[in-house]
Amino acid sequence: MNALVTTAAAQTWNVFQTPLSQTSGYELYADYSGERFVLISDESPDTVYTKTGNNDWTSVQYGRFVFAFYTDNGTLFLVENVDAGSGFTPKVFRSTDNGATLDEISGVAGGTKSFQRDYNNNVFLTTSTGFKYSTDNGATFTDVTTDSAASSATMNEQSHLYYGTSSGSVFKSTDGGSTWNIVPIPANSAGFESIGFLQVKDSRMHFEIENDGFSFFALESDTAWTNVWLGITANTLASQLYFAPDGSYYMNSPYGLFNGNTWNQWSFVYDGFANSGTNGYYAVNYAYNDTAVYIKTSSDFFYSPHATSTGILQPDAVSITVAPNPTTGKIRIQRSNESPVSIDVYNAIGALVETIYVDKPSFDVDLSHQPVGMYLLKVTQGNGSIATQKIIKH
Repeated sequence: MNALVTTAAAQTWNVFQTPLSQTSGYELYADYSGERFVLISDESPDTVYTKTGNNDWTSVQYGRFVFAFYTDNGTLFLVENVDAGSGFTPKVFRSTDNGATLDEISGVAGGTKSFQRDYNNNVFLTTSTGFKYSTDNGATFTDVTTDSAASSATMNEQSHLYYGTSSGSVFKSTDGGSTWNIVPIPANSAGFESIGFLQVKDSRMHFEIENDGFSFFALESDTAWTNVWLGITANTLASQLYFAPDGSYYMNSPYGLFNGNTWNQWSFVYDGFANSGTNGYYAVNYAYNDTAVYIKTSSDFFYSPHATSTGILQPDAVSITVAPNPTTGKIRIQRSNESPVSIDVYNAIGALVETIYVDKPSFDVDLSHQPVGMYLLKVTQGNGSIATQKIIKH
């Protein structure tokens, strides 16, 4: 099997060069195509730095920017706290030139975990009357009114809308927000605080408790929420969920950075304990793109390249050649046998965009109808072996 991410023991960490003399106060964010990065200071007003491709870091803005995210086409969103005291008064900005110029998005309200890009690359921003969302990288927004104040919102693969509240409830709409029904899963006995980073993937809902650090998940048919347990303590702090293109998950914790393929099997990507004497202790900030995973420690920023091949996959000694890569549309896959295989194509945020079943030694996969970006090709053969290949579409 050609894995996208190595185990913690096999990973090597290299210093990721930044313009900072120390990491304290700064957090790193990356887009998923591997071309753009941003450094923001969430503790006090300071310089915002961005980097595009192989260019040097550039200072682009100044302020107390507390959160950032990119969409699939590299559009940058920055959340600024303009409150001069200890409160939170947000402004949200959109930039198509990696922070050089900012366009303010009006009408936003809520906490930092109320502003997000969800699993399906939709942008959600809470407002005083509900939330607004965009399905085109923030070029246009649709306003939605909710009966209760929204603390987070998202959309699933069937375009059904969801939002969470400060009392721990989750509501769902199948008609674009005209009518809402509560998802009948009771909160835990202590009661949840404000729901943040709500996401829905494969009918499974995920959220983290805002300003707490605990994460939960459940199917809509479940009778209770389940705490994400990373295997360290009975109630492991776990936040900042990310769905990787290979179908695995990433989770943040003060104990380290974790990666898993199921919700009860997790492994260290960076062990917050074992590495405290080498690269410094884990500082609870990570970023991910198509080439590497990035972490912040007490000493510096580091990166570890993904364990991917670049052209020939060899699951169980059966060679598969993929060309051209990069491509502008069609790719040709050649195999050494005619055993049946299924081909799953995932976009940069892990959403399945196409499935093909073939029993030929040579066949084409057409990506011409898909947007420019990174894709993951997952080949599953009849004997159960799986191989993955990263594809870049220009």
